[in-house]
This record gives sequence, structure tokens and C-alpha cells, in this order.
Amino acid sequence: MNADDSDAAPPFPPHRAGDEDLTLEEEQEVRARARERLLVQEQALNARDEARQAERQRRSETERFRWQVVEEETERFHRERGRVRYVSTTGQVLWLTPEDISLRRSRRVRGRRKGRSGRVGRTGNALAHTLRAAGVSLMIVLGIILVLAAAVYVAEFA
Repeated sequence: MNADDSDAAPPFPPHRAGDEDLTLEEEQEVRARARERLLVQEQALNARDEARQAERQRRSETERFRWQVVEEETERFHRERGRVRYVSTTGQVLWLTPEDISLRRSRRVRGRRKGRSGRVGRTGNALAHTLRAAGVSLMIVLGIILVLAAAVYVAEFA
């Protein structure tokens, strides 16, 4: 018990004479043996938990070493065949030949060039679509005005 527990109520009611067949000394002895048994059980549980924790840590270190060996062997395998480690835009690790990598890069550069010359970027696209829609709307309004003007002209001189 802690010093703070002195104010708390005892876990069991105090011994009352005549209630049990045990004397006060026998009750204290039973309680002491029960406490010793509980302490031994707690120590055994703590030792078991520490052993499990040590085993888990050993296993995780072993797994980490295995992954490292697998990665080293994978790299050695592909380098022997002239491949280079390439990480795609999605984060996928690929082992490609230098020709494949240059082909991918040239495609990417060609795609960027098209974007500069022929297409407009995302913000430009929104602006272009808006202007295009406004232009179409303006053309429709001008067409309606011309049709009405022609109708008025024909009605005046007819």
C-alpha cells in the first residue's frame, strides 16, 4: 500500500470476533500468504511480458535484416542485367534499361512541349473555355439582332 492509501477504506472489512472461525493472527497470516502468492504471480507475468517483448524485438530486427538482404539481392540481380532503378510518378519502383528510361523521359518532354505550343494550361483552359462560351453567346446574340433588323427592314419597305 502507498502512503496515499492510508485515508482510503481497507479493501476488506476488519476482523470481527465471532464472525469467522479464524483468529486475528490467522487472518493476518492468510492475508500475508495470499499477498505473497499474488506478488509471485505478478512477477511471473512481468517476466513473461519482458520475454515476449524481447522476442518481438528480436523478430523485428531479423525481419528488417531479411528485407535488407532481399533489397540488396534484387539490386544486384538487376544491375547485372544492365537495368537501372527507376521510380515512376506513382511511386512504383521499376527496373528499366537506360533506353527505356530515355524513352520515358523523351515522351514526357514531348508532352510538355505540346502543352506549351498547342494547348493551354489548366487555369488557361478555364479562361479559354469561358471566352469561347462568351464568344458563342455573343455570336448568337448578334445573329438574333441581325435577323430582327432584317425583319424590321423588310417590314418597312415591303
